[in-house]
Amino acid sequence: MNSQNYDLTISIVTYKNDKTELMNAVNSVLNSKDVNFKLYIVDNSPTDELKSLFNDPRIEYIFNDANIGFGAGHNIVLRRVLDQSKYHLCLNPDIYFDNDVLKRIVEYMDSHKKVGQLLPKILDPKTGKSGNRQRRLLATPTYIFFRKYFPINRQKAQDTYTTRFYSYDKEMSAPFLSGCFIFLRTSVLKEVGLFDERFFMYYEDMDLSRRIYTKFGNMYWPGVSVYHVAHLESHQNWKLTKIHLASAIKYFNKWGWWDKERKRINQEVIQEYTTISN
Repeated sequence: MNSQNYDLTISIVTYKNDKTELMNAVNSVLNSKDVNFKLYIVDNSPTDELKSLFNDPRIEYIFNDANIGFGAGHNIVLRRVLDQSKYHLCLNPDIYFDNDVLKRIVEYMDSHKKVGQLLPKILDPKTGKSGNRQRRLLATPTYIFFRKYFPINRQKAQDTYTTRFYSYDKEMSAPFLSGCFIFLRTSVLKEVGLFDERFFMYYEDMDLSRRIYTKFGNMYWPGVSVYHVAHLESHQNWKLTKIHLASAIKYFNKWGWWDKERKRINQEVIQEYTTISN
């Protein structure tokens, strides 16, 4: 047998998640056709009451007995599977999708060897339309700390940041792909590294996505769609807002507040895709 035992491994990190939403995500994976996979449930909850939900032999349940964070939870699995699987999916527990989605993404990645990370089209279950938090530019301090929270050119800034200048119905290379569905080529992770565990939650996805983009390539591919029940908790919960802002500070401390590479990358993306649109 090939040294890689699976086409795809998947990890879902949970923390007191809604059981119905979680099982919708799990069943989407279990019902997937023609993909040799293994699913890991990494539970950061205070108790292991979720364990009884997972009886399928294709699932391995890992209980941490502590909330170690999003990236650290996924890293537990990633360290195990880098030599076992061709691809790995970090999947949010509030995502669901049709049974051919994973097969079609694997086929796409097999035929596009230079792509290190892929994101499908993300749809809002209530409207059936694309959300605006899927492919993005690299965030700037001005956007995060001012325009995001104050009504100074807010819509224009958000449309630029979320790449609204190019159709969400078209394939696009972007430096930041949403962390709700992180489909990765495992060989790439051996070169760029795993999630930076200094980020408890938020910005670890931007950090990893950026590292992959600069050495390999990211692709937003609307050839398939998944549904995301986005709760946007950091906009409603002050504790999570503080975590969000603290992670932003860590991110800019790491990459630079006056980041010339960020400016160059964002300008190149805007120029390339606005030119194509026109």
